[in-house]
Amino acid sequence: MAKTLKTKQVFVCSECGAEYSKWMGKCTACGSWDSLTEQQVMKQEISVAKQMLSDTSRAQKLGEVQVGQQSRLQTGFRELDTVLSGGLVDSQVTLLSGEPGIGKSTLLLQLLVNLSRGGTKCLYASGEESAGQVALRAGRLFGKKDYADIDFVLSPSVENLLDQVQTLQPTVVVVDSIQTIYRGDVSGMPGGLAQIKASTAALVGAAKSMGFTLILVGHINKDGDIAGPKVLEHLVDTVLRFEGEREMEYRILRVLKNRFGTTGEVGLFEMTERGLVDVDLKNGLFDGDGQEAVGAVKTMVLEGTRPIVVQVQALTNNTVFPYPKRVAEGLSISRLQLICAILDRFAGTHLGDKDVYVRTAGGYSLQGTNTDLAVAAAILSSVKNAPVAPTDLFVGELSLSGRVSLPGMLAAKLRVLDKFGVSRVWTSGSKPGTQAVKLKQVSHLRDLASAL
Repeated sequence: MAKTLKTKQVFVCSECGAEYSKWMGKCTACGSWDSLTEQQVMKQEISVAKQMLSDTSRAQKLGEVQVGQQSRLQTGFRELDTVLSGGLVDSQVTLLSGEPGIGKSTLLLQLLVNLSRGGTKCLYASGEESAGQVALRAGRLFGKKDYADIDFVLSPSVENLLDQVQTLQPTVVVVDSIQTIYRGDVSGMPGGLAQIKASTAALVGAAKSMGFTLILVGHINKDGDIAGPKVLEHLVDTVLRFEGEREMEYRILRVLKNRFGTTGEVGLFEMTERGLVDVDLKNGLFDGDGQEAVGAVKTMVLEGTRPIVVQVQALTNNTVFPYPKRVAEGLSISRLQLICAILDRFAGTHLGDKDVYVRTAGGYSLQGTNTDLAVAAAILSSVKNAPVAPTDLFVGELSLSGRVSLPGMLAAKLRVLDKFGVSRVWTSGSKPGTQAVKLKQVSHLRDLASAL
């Protein structure tokens, strides 16, 4: 008679991976509410975890470590190389996430084709698509000779995948996706917390020991976060997020974590019939049509070291309902509500009886607070029905007292704005303008309200 494996019931936080013996409404480790899910952990699984954590290395002096120059593998995409601080590194493990249909698989297939053309041995492992499906997509983008040398394996099993890696000895391995593969010695369905942790740990360990570059595709949940335990992001070296609207042609690639370079950089791509192509930021992708309009103003964001000009659009409309709408696309709704409150207090806009809609051109996501002044200016322009010149740009953070501030890092980039068709910048600070770009001093929101 077969021996039944003993199980242990635990509750795991889907945000940070913390484990508890009983259910709680709030995770005490990360503070997330209603994030604990029940998991059955087998005795066999516990032994596997201990095996993964075992280590026989000894301590050594950091000064004795021999550090060589990291060679980087060019990807064939200028924008991707920028995001990766120069290219891929040996044994680097990268996690790429994004909405379904945004172009993750297309980007990686093009990456493998670019590398294969240069003689790099590549393996595409899928737990979702068959060889025929991948070959059909490749045929729409390339000639057959372009992808003929790329190895493909349909294998949801980690053990089988690593056997193929051992046999083929590829330089770059793409796994699409981490939520669809599993380890046979770990309980749970593919995509479950236990399977994701165990499968990722096995693949990361293999990449580090065997020296191949690994790229994992990750699904996202309804909130836009990477599906699975938070430990997934801690295990990898680099975390990339592919953004954009599926109906729009432009895509944005952000680096959220990078052990081999800088973070905060972005790459711009255009989705065409022939796949993704690099886009020059100076083409004005997100600054609108360049026409004077009510409720449309320009702002600047700094992604890494690259300034990007983005158009912010606002529409205000009287409402007969007791609770006016606040709709935001491209920035958080809480940020919009805060700016509306500051406007009411210091600019006398009386937005309590108006619906307010704010969005960004091209679906660009405004991450920081240095675009507060632009959002306020767009709303004021709509309320007053006063158009703003397309050559004007607004940048600065609003405090709760209505004061405007500008970080020095952004101020240093104002001098290059003439390349984007900007002739006047509305902001705070005492830095002088240039011959091409003049500065309009705005130290308080009242100054903006009286000037527009």
